[in-house]
Amino acid sequence: MVKIDVLDYLNRQKGSEKLIENFPEIKDELEKLGEINESVENFEKSSFFHSGFFLKKAKNRHLALKIKMLNSELREKNEICERLHGLAHNLGMLRTLLAVKDEKVFKRINDSFLTNDYSSIPVVIKELNDFKDKINELEKNYKSLINENYASIDFKVKHEEHLDRHLKNLHETHGRQKKLLMSMGVMFTKLCKDILKKR
Repeated sequence: MVKIDVLDYLNRQKGSEKLIENFPEIKDELEKLGEINESVENFEKSSFFHSGFFLKKAKNRHLALKIKMLNSELREKNEICERLHGLAHNLGMLRTLLAVKDEKVFKRINDSFLTNDYSSIPVVIKELNDFKDKINELEKNYKSLINENYASIDFKVKHEEHLDRHLKNLHETHGRQKKLLMSMGVMFTKLCKDILKKR
């Protein structure tokens, strides 16, 4: 079980950016989230860093293997979107409980946000932090490949721009996921307070 104080985390993060304040907008943003898996695959297919020619010339073959492993781990972060969809579904159900009192459903939804081993807020926070760490590590390893002695300035300019676009896309995906989680977390706490007041 992941030990994270959800309310403390939400309060610390709240001021960092404007959160989404209505449920339909959360659903809309979730639908717009791109697939990490697809982004990584497209980059691998179109990037010179993954061509046989480049890999044969690379001095640090261990870096190429490390990058391949990190990309494989990043693909698994597609599950973050599934977890966020699960939280959004439960948030929608929680909204209906303002009108209908059902203690069992309330407890189940509350548990899904706070203690569920797959989709609770602490678990998604852990996954998002790991996603960010892997993007940073991937960036460091790609940059090491670019800066190998044999690489010309032309090579660096041409391929670094392509790489930077890909990394920016991954960072933006992480940022959007984090914003969605924060927004749902804040909505969850407000709805819980409203439900508890009506008891």
